[in-house]
Amino acid sequence: MLGILPRQNGYFSGRVRKINLLIAKLDDGDRVRFLDMGPKFAASEETVRKELYGPDQLHLVKKGYAVWSDAMQPLFDMLNK
Repeated sequence: MLGILPRQNGYFSGRVRKINLLIAKLDDGDRVRFLDMGPKFAASEETVRKELYGPDQLHLVKKGYAVWSDAMQPLFDMLNK
């Protein structure tokens, strides 16, 4: 399971953090895994790294997907063992 990525302002990003804390509890270390990539996409607790998002600060651009892919690779490597 992937955490929800941060959103365009403090209100949405705060809600996302709360939801991700709830989702993280489902990670059992075996069959269910949780990965929170939020810190890689946040400039602060209230703003996103704008270079990773499109103008709506919701959808990722190519550079954002590269960060997303790099963040997921260690988990893929672990699951493939």
